[in-house]
Amino acid sequence: MIFHDITLMFALSLSAAVGSLVLFTITRMKVNAAGTKLWATGLAFFSIAYCAQLLSSEHLIPDGISHDYICFFHNISLLSGHALLLAGTWHYVGYLMPTSRMAVLFIPIVILTFLFTFIWPDSQTRLAIIGIWLVIVRSLYAWALWFRVNAETYERKVAIIAVLMALIEILCTAVFAYYYVSGLGGIDEVQSGTLAVVSWLGALIGIMVGAPLLMLLSTSRFISALDTAAHIDPLTGLLNRRGFYESAKSLLSLKDRQKVNVGVLMLDVDWFKRVNDSFGHLVGDSILEKLGIILKTEKRESDLGVRWGGEEFCILAYDISASELEKLANRIRLKFSSETEKMKALKDDKLTISVGVACSNAEIRNFEDLQKQADEALYQAKHVAGKDCVKFYCEPMSSD
Repeated sequence: MIFHDITLMFALSLSAAVGSLVLFTITRMKVNAAGTKLWATGLAFFSIAYCAQLLSSEHLIPDGISHDYICFFHNISLLSGHALLLAGTWHYVGYLMPTSRMAVLFIPIVILTFLFTFIWPDSQTRLAIIGIWLVIVRSLYAWALWFRVNAETYERKVAIIAVLMALIEILCTAVFAYYYVSGLGGIDEVQSGTLAVVSWLGALIGIMVGAPLLMLLSTSRFISALDTAAHIDPLTGLLNRRGFYESAKSLLSLKDRQKVNVGVLMLDVDWFKRVNDSFGHLVGDSILEKLGIILKTEKRESDLGVRWGGEEFCILAYDISASELEKLANRIRLKFSSETEKMKALKDDKLTISVGVACSNAEIRNFEDLQKQADEALYQAKHVAGKDCVKFYCEPMSSD
């Protein structure tokens, strides 16, 4: 064993350990991090595997421990790391791999490794089988990232790079497996040198390049979670005001270029404070959550829905007529009353909403003024018209 091999083993073990530590740190920053935890654990197994190989190569094994035991421990640690990386990747892309399926994938290779290490010692057969298994596992890893990863631009770019690196690693492993399969009768010196280069190349790509890519993928999800928390109301799933204003910029600029109508609905739950006082805040939250679901299902995909604050909501509708706005408002109002009537927690109380509507015209085209008009119409609906109704800032014309 020459110096550069020792250096590579140490570097791989250290890189895997650092990568594992970083990924475990990332898992502490977010709640939904099971995929990242599996990645971190997999890298920890890689670090252990290369550390065991380094100790074995330098004859640092304590007396009484057979070299075969260290070899078996190295192989199982390496296989465990790859299996955990695959499971973590499937979890990352939204598919929780069943334990039974992982067992079918992992247990046979453990049994075969044990048999060809202790029962019928044959290192070439053992390494050929491990090589074939690694090709299968890395192919499944690349397939999951390519076809199932989030379409978000940054995450997709990192996933593509990870897939390309995985393909190179698969090629190296396939060459490694081929040499052992075709050379079961004996591997000559030239083949042995080629295998050493191929083996180290695959390992370097898997750890030195793969670990940072896993960190980038995990960090992208963490950043995405922060972005969601900053722009989405957690109770209703609608935009909050900050998210609404950022999303509305492109919509409003498009409106100005195309000179189309936009409409604003301001919605407010009637007697909501009384509901909270009578039935508790948990019931109040469930009512707001239900209204959020209704807004998401009833509005058009191009419309923006936002929890404006408390029990007040807003919809910005693009390229819509006054009559269509009125139909949308009444549809939401009636659906809300119908759905809340089914809530046993409210007993016999009837729950309603009031809606104020404003539509752009030649004089008023910016959102702020439209929102103020819709807010004034909402006030008229709640305090003048007697609630549970839809009021326009100016009553719509019979034709648009």
